Amino acid sequence: MGWVSPARIVPALCLSVTTALLAGCTAGPDEPGKSPEQTAADLAYYLSIGHIWGDLPLTAGSESAALAYPELINTAKGAWPTVTVDSVDPNSWASTRTAATLRWSWDIVPGGEPWTYSTKVDLVDADGMWRADVSMAQFHPELDDGEGFEVRQEPGERAEIVDRNSDPIMSAINVQLIGIDKPSVAAAEQEGAARELAELVEVDPDRFVEKVLNAGPKAFVSAITLRADDTDEGLLGALESIPGGRAVLDEAQLAPSRDFARPLLGTVGPATAELVEESKGRIAEGDEAGLSGLSRRYDEQLRGTGASTVTIDGEQVYDSEGVAGTPLQLSLDKSMQELADELVAGRDTPAALVAIQPSSQEILALASNPAADGQAIANTGSYPPGSTFKIVTALALLRSGMSPEDLVECPSTITVDGRTIGNYSDYPSDSLGTITLREAFAESCNTALIGEVDRLSATDLQAAASALGLNHDAELGYPFWLGEVPAAEDELDRAVSMIGQGEVLASPLGMAAVAASVQAGERVTPKLIMGAEAPALAQPSGPLTADEAEVLRGLMRGVVTDGSASELAELGDEVMAKTGTAEHGSDPVGTHAWMVGVDGDIAVAVFVADGKSGSSDAGPIMREFLSRK
Repeated sequence: MGWVSPARIVPALCLSVTTALLAGCTAGPDEPGKSPEQTAADLAYYLSIGHIWGDLPLTAGSESAALAYPELINTAKGAWPTVTVDSVDPNSWASTRTAATLRWSWDIVPGGEPWTYSTKVDLVDADGMWRADVSMAQFHPELDDGEGFEVRQEPGERAEIVDRNSDPIMSAINVQLIGIDKPSVAAAEQEGAARELAELVEVDPDRFVEKVLNAGPKAFVSAITLRADDTDEGLLGALESIPGGRAVLDEAQLAPSRDFARPLLGTVGPATAELVEESKGRIAEGDEAGLSGLSRRYDEQLRGTGASTVTIDGEQVYDSEGVAGTPLQLSLDKSMQELADELVAGRDTPAALVAIQPSSQEILALASNPAADGQAIANTGSYPPGSTFKIVTALALLRSGMSPEDLVECPSTITVDGRTIGNYSDYPSDSLGTITLREAFAESCNTALIGEVDRLSATDLQAAASALGLNHDAELGYPFWLGEVPAAEDELDRAVSMIGQGEVLASPLGMAAVAASVQAGERVTPKLIMGAEAPALAQPSGPLTADEAEVLRGLMRGVVTDGSASELAELGDEVMAKTGTAEHGSDPVGTHAWMVGVDGDIAVAVFVADGKSGSSDAGPIMREFLSRK
């Protein structure tokens, strides 16, 4: 039989064979098969790459086993062997026949205990060349001709995602699979039954018909999954009249409700072909796996290790017990998250609510409504923050030497580089003219703050934003984006940046972090993953001081007592806020509604896309959340 020059396989031999057997691991002997050690090493290498025919000195009787070896590997269901030479008879040079011991290791369960065993292979000196004498027993001592491995694998028990109080927020819940049981309906009736059931549960009839017709003859084809507790008795009654219509009890990994932190937590379901390929054997076709959100990001931790057995002709040769996954604990508060989801769910445009505990910097609620179309806008959205950004502007002005009692001019409009900019439509006329900075902040006078733009350099807003939690990035274990405050260069960009417009962008999470930073008296970096190591973050060039935070808290309190968030005044003496209305788009220009607020150790941001104003659209949501939290 043929062979390959050892020089072609040297890199792999260096990885597979012990140094004792290939001292120096250079190009090896001039001729393959010159020594039993070389032939044993070559055999171990080729067994590890999946074939042993054609390129290795073998005896004539080895052909059958060599041809069967690739099929044997196929029976291992994706597992692959690593084979090394354990020893070679030291008396090999004194005879024409000796033996080598091979050590086998299979990762039957990725990440689990490997399946290991040893086999003996005879080495024969035939016509001056050492050849391997291979049979099925050299692949495993219990193997005979025509036999293979039977591998049974069960997925590990998936762990729960829990909240800060260890209450489950993603766990196994009883569900009903509503679908067609094909063996129970005649072939001629299957299309009509599928279409009738699809219309009953309001899924695409054409797609479900195709799914049913393409499924195997004994398949149960699910159209929709419903929580067992929520399944309507009337639906089950109607299902009985459809040929083959069935409701099958099952379990699924679900949150407490359909909309509970859905974009954040993601979903769990049958693994896609893409996930199977990416997993490199960790996930098999048909396994349950995290498909999106944190369920996908932490899938390996949550899914645990499956149980596996290997048998040969009915005899068990390997057994690995499964290990349950490890729960993922988030800082969310289940009741607050449910309240946040409830309050934004009623909006027909994208809306979000974020709550942070300033003292711990932990996120308590992170809600993006269904109208956001599955996008996690609460933590990754990018919108102009409008007048909520005036908290940052106020800090920059304080650092320029201004105080809350300094007088500023608040005209109804101001012109910058040919563009006329005004206040919001409901701005109170009695707060026009010469007013204090405190009043300008409380009533949210755009023109007053724009009028002070020359007090600031191009980077002063950047520095203030960094001190309050915007303009930085880190790896926090969850998808997030806080905001962006570029250094404005031209006159108009600098002016509109003062009121959170132009190139200034933020997420609801970012503006909640600003409010939390004011309350905490230091930059807040929102934490979600409990127990995660705190990231090493560069400190801002000008950290927030206690005196600055105290002044900002006074300004935000004034928005509640004397300004645009007066609807929150009845909630208590600790409530502070800042309203915001941000323009976006053109022809026509639209507006987004914002409000940030603080009540004791809770900082909140509310965002409503295409809202009229912060006080009219975001304000009622803020008031309801703070009063019911």
